[in-house]
Amino acid sequence: MATERDEAAPGVLPVLVTELAIEDGQITPPQRGELATFPLIFTEDPDGADAACVRVRAVAEPLHSGRPTLQGTQSGGDDRSKWTILLRGPRWTAVWHSPRPVVGNVVLNGRFHGVLKYESVGEVHGRVTRVRSAAMTYRLISDARWEPVSGTESYADIKSSPRWFNADFRSAAADAAVGTELVREDGVLVDVDLNNVPHRSARPAIVPGDVSACGDSLWIVDAKLPLLVHRAGPGRLRNRTFPGQILTEPSRYVWAVSDGCWTGGPDGLFRCQQNSPASQVSSEYVVAGEVAGDILCVVTSQNDAGTIMLAGPDSSVLLTAECPPGRLESMAATRHGEFLLLFREHSGTRGFRGTGRIVRISVTDGMLPGPPLENRFVSHFPFITTDPPRVIDSPNVFAITPDLTVSAEQMLGGRLLSGQQSAGSIWIVCHPPDGRGRGGWWPLRPDPDYPRSPQYWLLTRLNPHTLLPEITVPVHHPCPRLTATADGQVWLVARGLRRLPDASMQPPPLVDLGEAFGAGHE
Repeated sequence: MATERDEAAPGVLPVLVTELAIEDGQITPPQRGELATFPLIFTEDPDGADAACVRVRAVAEPLHSGRPTLQGTQSGGDDRSKWTILLRGPRWTAVWHSPRPVVGNVVLNGRFHGVLKYESVGEVHGRVTRVRSAAMTYRLISDARWEPVSGTESYADIKSSPRWFNADFRSAAADAAVGTELVREDGVLVDVDLNNVPHRSARPAIVPGDVSACGDSLWIVDAKLPLLVHRAGPGRLRNRTFPGQILTEPSRYVWAVSDGCWTGGPDGLFRCQQNSPASQVSSEYVVAGEVAGDILCVVTSQNDAGTIMLAGPDSSVLLTAECPPGRLESMAATRHGEFLLLFREHSGTRGFRGTGRIVRISVTDGMLPGPPLENRFVSHFPFITTDPPRVIDSPNVFAITPDLTVSAEQMLGGRLLSGQQSAGSIWIVCHPPDGRGRGGWWPLRPDPDYPRSPQYWLLTRLNPHTLLPEITVPVHHPCPRLTATADGQVWLVARGLRRLPDASMQPPPLVDLGEAFGAGHE
């Protein structure tokens, strides 16, 4: 059990930065003496006593309106509910998935983890004063299932974190028998000094979260604030608010239509017409959406039940239908006013790789769910395209048939992280290649002199018919949002609003939205 002397030293926080966050590129490999910012989660371990474990005092604040994010009971009848809590400490915040409801001042024993951005709204910012490798012994329990061996944590001082981890572990694990024990690198343990750190810049008036265009009109929505910027043409920027919440997580979307836009997120769906006050159309959580002309299709969620809704330009609800089982993976609009949606169930044995199903929905024909597609989609983020209709399930490409089944069509030149149909094209995101993987240099031309720092992802436009790369640019966000105005200019949100350049491997230039706030709000 931790004692008072184990309490984190004032102004110094030990953080176990995961190897996944570093390898993915979302956290730059920490180096001693450098400033760093990590998304932060906390895991409680009342009896933990290794070097990563500390005793902390914090203020607990509920997230998600205090509702448990996981509910139910285990087979033995024990409650397994989890509450998502934001812990506030001196100059740090962290998300904690607590097995019990808490609020106010707390004293906890556990570990801080630097993780992928989507995992936490908390963060720590400070100077790295110590870096240690972090490893642990794992035992193979069954096929591809490794479990940590308690008490085998080990840490060793190093100057800086490596970029890649576990090459030896993967090599040895490929032929391992059940019961085998191997040492695996979990990341690096860093000490973050929170004192004597330069003040961070104030938040800009708008932090773009999504962008959408209709003709020459461009709409940008803030990632967390109920705030829009409308660009009616070059040099014509104005801002306006809508009656939404200030969000704790950046999860809001915008869809431009001929006379304004729609915007949606956890606080519901809102209609913003150009010459009318913004209004709320639905209070249900908007998971995703697309527009075909002036018809909006959104998927909403309320009390674990999903609904597909079509809405018209006058804000009227034209059609609603219950979602099929599973999680929405992707949706796209056709040129004929239809929408294709891909759902995938969670499997107890195959995780997220469960049964898939494609749904077609339109105002004229209603909803047509396709047959179950067993064991077809295996990647983390399969996505739909509609011109021609396909499911891209990296590296496999399937053609969607008229009866909403799929047939194998071809394979991409390499693997990708995510993709989308947007701005009339197919866009994918992948890690920069080094020429040694199965895909070689795809999607780039062979060139060993591509820049390697600062870390970035590759955003590539594929030809919609041949799926060959047309242009590739570096971006500093793994999930950029894209759109195109009538003049052909492609806009993207990736750490700000940016323009797509004309040539490959040129950084997309940042667009200044400050002038939208010179004359006050509409």
